[in-house]
Amino acid sequence: MSRDIIKSIFGSNNSQLTTNDSRLKIDNHKFYTKAIREHGVSAKGVRWNSQESQYIRFEVLTDFIKNDIKSSSLIDAGCGMGEYYKYLQQEALIPFRYIGYDLLDDMITLSKKRFFDIEFSKKDILNDTIEEVDYYICSGAMNTLSIFETYLFIRRCFDHSRKGFAFNLLKEKSYNGLEVDDVKKFCSSFCDNIEIKDNYLENDISFLLTKL
Repeated sequence: MSRDIIKSIFGSNNSQLTTNDSRLKIDNHKFYTKAIREHGVSAKGVRWNSQESQYIRFEVLTDFIKNDIKSSSLIDAGCGMGEYYKYLQQEALIPFRYIGYDLLDDMITLSKKRFFDIEFSKKDILNDTIEEVDYYICSGAMNTLSIFETYLFIRRCFDHSRKGFAFNLLKEKSYNGLEVDDVKKFCSSFCDNIEIKDNYLENDISFLLTKL
């Protein structure tokens, strides 16, 4: 990615960001394929410690947009095996339109088998053409990205949302060394309406960036 493109996405104040991030970079395919093979369709299959903590994260993100989720279109970015859709079913909070995006073929295949009438697509949020919808939601999918990729993921999801982007991150001991304060600073450089929740799990923080 050229510096001109970086500037167009992040603005001149963030032009020091580069794609040459020397910090730890996880191989997503190996990271998740091993988990699927060992744990199957489960929270551990997408690298969460338990379904309880996975669903707590879902609840916090959904609470941000609960009042209008049923009338909104939503893309679950990094949908894994479609567990967030199952959570929404259980809570009777099905969006007007739900779409699941994931980078891995295995995730999309499993999601389609579980929910055959729901739209799931293989998409690379960082590089592919992605659809504009009311909300983008991301639970956990950015924790294995490099710092640059995380910022790009946030910005692309926000730019392709009509209403906003809700996501969570690890506060400490992240795979990429990302600092929460840096994320806050980055998000505030292009969004004036930011909500943050961090009192639900010890090492988790959730953001809602809105355009309204």
